[in-house]
Amino acid sequence: MSVVETNGVLTIFGTIVAASCDCATKEAHKTAEICFKLLLSLPAMPEKSQDRALRKQLYFVAQLSSQRCLSFSAAGFFKVDYSMLLALFGSVTSYVIVVIQFNK
Repeated sequence: MSVVETNGVLTIFGTIVAASCDCATKEAHKTAEICFKLLLSLPAMPEKSQDRALRKQLYFVAQLSSQRCLSFSAAGFFKVDYSMLLALFGSVTSYVIVVIQFNK
């Protein structure tokens, strides 16, 4: 496998990982909203113990997911999402421009 092929494979892999992490983060933020909507659809004073337990669990999950922000990072150094991908492409572009100028 040549260097160009390896670079292409790594670029595609990095893009897929960044997109997956970004989508997972966005879906995690929707969890609290969905739980609160479900809580609104339940009766305020449930008669059954199952409904009370469900209401308590939904409230717990909603509070937990709204307080803890899910994000993926590379060993705590930087977040893995689309902003990381754009920063990486920006840095590579800058270095390529500098290398081209030195070769002239």
